[in-house]
Amino acid sequence: MYAYSCARRTRQQGEDPWGLTYAQSALQVSSLNKYRKHYKLGDAPAGAQKEDLVPAVTRHFASMPVSDNLQLRLFYSLSLRVRPTL
Repeated sequence: MYAYSCARRTRQQGEDPWGLTYAQSALQVSSLNKYRKHYKLGDAPAGAQKEDLVPAVTRHFASMPVSDNLQLRLFYSLSLRVRPTL
């Protein structure tokens, strides 16, 4: 819980606590363009370079709402169905 509150505080201050910029800069330009086309991002024009696409995709991805309770329930139910084999 402490890590979540710290991450939330830094996110509100404009920092990137989860390393989204790094994770999305590892994507290829074609993947970033597909993301831009799918979500119709107006921040980056068609044919933009990777340096232009990464900030636009990062802003959009960070602004998407996530239900923590729903994600935890889905993860828990999936973990019950998937049994590790030894």
